[in-house]
Amino acid sequence: MNSAIISLGSNSPYKETILRHAMEQIAPMVVNSTTQYVDKDQPYSNPYLNIVARLETTLDYDSLNKLFKELEVKMGRQKGSRNDDPVALDIDIVIFNDEVMRPRDLNSSYFKMGLEMLQ
Repeated sequence: MNSAIISLGSNSPYKETILRHAMEQIAPMVVNSTTQYVDKDQPYSNPYLNIVARLETTLDYDSLNKLFKELEVKMGRQKGSRNDDPVALDIDIVIFNDEVMRPRDLNSSYFKMGLEMLQ
């Protein structure tokens, strides 16, 4: 069994609904997760709503990442959307089997806040 800690975020006008639907899609893998929260220190004019979740899965890293990227598209993610552009859904695997996969995210205030909530 593999473990992962992921971040989910959306700054869409429908962010609450999108994050709820995304969590429903991955629910069988979720061990625990935060509630939806906003990092008040975000530099964006359109703030992201975030969730951090701990997962257990039989999928390897590449398969899990592919699943998440497909889910992003299914939820309306447009290629190249970043920062102040509306992002329907962004899912990143920050830690996989205790290995940091995304150091920048690991050190971000939104992820640190969510990680503290998980513990």
